[in-house]
Amino acid sequence: MEESLKEGLLDELAHQLELVGNLSPGSDEYEACMKAINDLTKSINSLDQTEMDAFDKQERREADKVKNQQLFELEKSKAKLSWDRVGFEMAKIGVPLVGSGILYLIAQRRVFQFEENGRIVTTGGRELHLPNIWRWFK
Repeated sequence: MEESLKEGLLDELAHQLELVGNLSPGSDEYEACMKAINDLTKSINSLDQTEMDAFDKQERREADKVKNQQLFELEKSKAKLSWDRVGFEMAKIGVPLVGSGILYLIAQRRVFQFEENGRIVTTGGRELHLPNIWRWFK
């Protein structure tokens, strides 16, 4: 449809250009013919611009489709559950937990030693010992 419309506009433009060659400049017919040529040129340019916009939009859609497909594949591979990822996630929780537990036990041992041997000695401090966490398994 657009091609036939464009061909019709070009044919009409060629006809108007032939007419303007036969007319004398300054006459009313010459001015009307020049106005028609100007209008036809604007119509052809707007039709070309519409075609270019449609082509540009189509190219952008295709580029976005490819980009979105690549992002989808990347996210899919990142979300895949593997033993490496499970081990890493468990290590992210376990290492700080074990480290802080060890530091807590060391600090408590020092506090208990101060209570047993420090300057201020209480009866409760002398009898206080570290908790035995393995007593349930004996």
